[in-house]
Amino acid sequence: MPLPKDPIKLAELLKRQSETRKRMCIENPEYHAHLITIARRSASDRELQLKKSVELKKFYEDNPEVKEKLAEMGRNVWKNNPDLVAKQSALAKERWKNPEYREHMSAISKKRWSDPKLRLKSSESHKKMWNNPEYRSKRWWERKELREKHSVIAKELHNNSSYREKHLIAVRRRFVDSQWYGSVKYYDGPQYCEKWTYELRERVRAYFGYTCVECGKTQEQNGKKLSVHHVWYNKQTCCDSSPRSLVPLCKSCHMKSNNNREYWSRYFQDIIDTEYNGKCWFTREEMIEFLKNSNKDCNQT
Repeated sequence: MPLPKDPIKLAELLKRQSETRKRMCIENPEYHAHLITIARRSASDRELQLKKSVELKKFYEDNPEVKEKLAEMGRNVWKNNPDLVAKQSALAKERWKNPEYREHMSAISKKRWSDPKLRLKSSESHKKMWNNPEYRSKRWWERKELREKHSVIAKELHNNSSYREKHLIAVRRRFVDSQWYGSVKYYDGPQYCEKWTYELRERVRAYFGYTCVECGKTQEQNGKKLSVHHVWYNKQTCCDSSPRSLVPLCKSCHMKSNNNREYWSRYFQDIIDTEYNGKCWFTREEMIEFLKNSNKDCNQT
């Protein structure tokens, strides 16, 4: 049976169906278990999920007023029922306390984001939303009352010494894994090779013309020096027998290269091999010559 196009009738139909299902589930536990089995089977069927998604998108494209009306009704439900919000929040927090649930959600997220096409689709979707001023105005940082609320929550958390310590360790681990901190050793994890010097990184940037090898953004457009990325994610490159492959990346490209590492390693190595004949930095002599030529160009202009 096709769904009614009138938003009010559609909402009434969905409400009646929901109440009927609730009553049947309470009266018949076996029926409830049967519905759960069907839902799990449906969720695991990728083709069925894709088909439903296409049908729903087409319905909303053909009936934008229905989509807007349902969205407005959903917002009003959350706005007018603080008890429901508190209940859902408590349930979510309780689920998150279960380590198995956290591992399950983490595995799902990693699997989804390992697909470059899906990441690109998500990125394009966010850019499209971000170009809408109305969408930006609804974000929490644009609303004073929500900024104040977040500020209070953050202050309460940071007053907890154990939280501060855990947060500090997490931040240090994340940044030491992705950026250069010289000889400072923040934790007993992988450290950089002693040959990983400022001079070497500058020779890599110069060799690629001070542009991001992925998107072509210049160092000036990046707003700071380009990051020099270890193609094979080995911090001991230059000190061991691993491939000595390095490329300069802008902030955003360096961040996205931390996901699906096997793909990005092959991708950047391919660029070095095919476009730069396997070379990825100037020698010291070549760097001196490059700087001399750069100074000549500056003097001529």
